[in-house]
Amino acid sequence: MCKPDSTTPSTTKTATDMTTAAAATTSNEARAATNTALLKKQRRSKRDKQQQPTTAHTIINSKKPSKALQKHGSDSPSGGLQSLLPSLIGLAVLGCGIMAKMGFRGRASVAGIDLGTTNSVICVQAPAKGVGIIDCIVDPATGSPIIPSVVSFLEHNERPIGPSSKTKSLLSPHPSAVVVGQKAKRRIDSHPHHTLYNAKRVLGRSK
Repeated sequence: MCKPDSTTPSTTKTATDMTTAAAATTSNEARAATNTALLKKQRRSKRDKQQQPTTAHTIINSKKPSKALQKHGSDSPSGGLQSLLPSLIGLAVLGCGIMAKMGFRGRASVAGIDLGTTNSVICVQAPAKGVGIIDCIVDPATGSPIIPSVVSFLEHNERPIGPSSKTKSLLSPHPSAVVVGQKAKRRIDSHPHHTLYNAKRVLGRSK
């Protein structure tokens, strides 16, 4: 006699439930994988859209350079000391203007010489905040500010003897041995080899 099947209805039901659960799990996993793939695709699409303007900008920049760039593209870049020179010059001029406004006149006194062929004028400006007083040196013989442009050197026996001749001086010959102006003009005929006149005509000549 054949033995009856030992499988009971409860066992069959349990196996069916397990199969159903496994199928449901597989379906859930597949659904999750599909959702993940769709999410990745959306993110990739969004990233591509964000990068699209940059790509277009790159394409625009890759076009032919402008005429100005072609003309000045090889020029050296500006900057350095050359660009600072105008500013430094402006600062120096501004500083000089401020110092002049404050009363700085540079040297204590300034002498101006109008050297003429026949006559000369020598004036000295005294220090002051504004325009200082201008005094002109007069000719000792005439007292006139117009001095003849003549210089004469005295011989040893003509030089004055006194304190003025013993004063130390860096000039050679000593100032006491030199006369200028009207006194020197009177010596043109008597001492032609010791007197200089019309010197302006030979200034700048090499011979």
